Amino acid sequence: MEELLLNEIKVGQTVKGEVIRVTDNQALIDLHQFTEGTIYVNEFDPSLTSLKDALKVGDELEAVVKKVDEEKGKILLSRLPLLKEETDRQMAELGKSKEVINLKIEKNNGFGLVGTHLGNQVFIPLKDIDLDPNFDSASLIGKTVQVKLRDFDQNRKRYVASRKELQIEEERKARQEELDNIEVGQTLKGVVAKIDEHLGVFVRFDKNQGLIRYRELSHTPFKNMSDVVKVGENVEVKVIAKDGNKIDLSRKALLETPYSLYVNEHKVSDVVEGEVVQKLPIGAIVKLAPYVTALLHQNEISWNPNDNTFASLKIGSTVKAAIISMDKKKERISLSMKTLVDNPWAKVKANVGDLVEAEVTAIIPGRYLEVSCFGVTGIINVNEVTMKEKSSKLEDYYAVGDKVKAIVTFVDTRLWKLELSIRKYTSRLEREQFEEYMQKEKESDVNVTIGDIFDL
Repeated sequence: MEELLLNEIKVGQTVKGEVIRVTDNQALIDLHQFTEGTIYVNEFDPSLTSLKDALKVGDELEAVVKKVDEEKGKILLSRLPLLKEETDRQMAELGKSKEVINLKIEKNNGFGLVGTHLGNQVFIPLKDIDLDPNFDSASLIGKTVQVKLRDFDQNRKRYVASRKELQIEEERKARQEELDNIEVGQTLKGVVAKIDEHLGVFVRFDKNQGLIRYRELSHTPFKNMSDVVKVGENVEVKVIAKDGNKIDLSRKALLETPYSLYVNEHKVSDVVEGEVVQKLPIGAIVKLAPYVTALLHQNEISWNPNDNTFASLKIGSTVKAAIISMDKKKERISLSMKTLVDNPWAKVKANVGDLVEAEVTAIIPGRYLEVSCFGVTGIINVNEVTMKEKSSKLEDYYAVGDKVKAIVTFVDTRLWKLELSIRKYTSRLEREQFEEYMQKEKESDVNVTIGDIFDL
């Protein structure tokens, strides 16, 4: 009967039984056979030091028959094959889903790194160890690293994994996070990674890169982009457009324009010199500095609006003028030449009707006398002088240097115009004389008419 029962228990057979006794080193299992099965701690789980940590009386245990000793009537059990099946199943599932595992690197076999996970050998080929082809793979021996299972090598009965694939995924995630945080209008700092004279300057950030196109590199013209920036140079840029992972950048948006720099260094009232580079109907364009021009309006050339100074300005000539206005935003500068000259008309305080004394400075035959008064030049038209005969000539009655008294008939200091009349002065003088005479006659009761005085 005993022999028959022993023959029913086969080595390699999976059996189940109830734990009936547990010690630190072994446990007895009731298999409902002629004798109990025995399992030692090293056959239950090599990682345990005592079976009491894992089993108790009454537990059901499944194990594999490792050995049947018919002479001693003993059945030795082991759970290691079942553990191996379980770990194989787990590894197969992990490999199928390409799971990430923690792997302790044990050695470098010359072709890659080798470690063990759940009792299975895992191999990392050299090309899959790190993104950096010059990485020292030996530095990982003895360390636990994360790897991604890829497939199972049937010939060598081992799993193949990749550490680099995880790095790529992490790099992609980090790149996307950085990209999501980049917004139009933002100011960023980066490094010039590449210069393409056709496309532009590529600027590298931590994980992404953007492009500075030719027109966004500088406010001032240049021949080659490499003359403006160098590979490896740190640059500050502004994000001006973003489409997916394409980032358009501008360097010049953060730089002061030549106008801004000029305005920062000058103020209104500064006297500057420049070159006349263009003449327009309203004035002249003056170059003050490289890429900085200003307008010299025709009304700002001379105090005298009749002065033909504008015609004397030539392309290429140098002019000195004062800055009278600056608009940094619109990049406009206005100049004035006349502010550098004392304006005598500002001192003219005459009003129409005032009696003044003037000196004849020129005679324009048949037209007018040019006179000096208040330090400015005025005129007395031919019909405002006094001559005995209408056919008489001005030069017959007046000479340069003559002092004459006249009445102001028109004055406009803005237009530099002053007109006088000797005739009105003469009439006024005669009326005053008449009124004086009449006053005397009144006192003497003598009746005299105006017709008597003027023989009318």
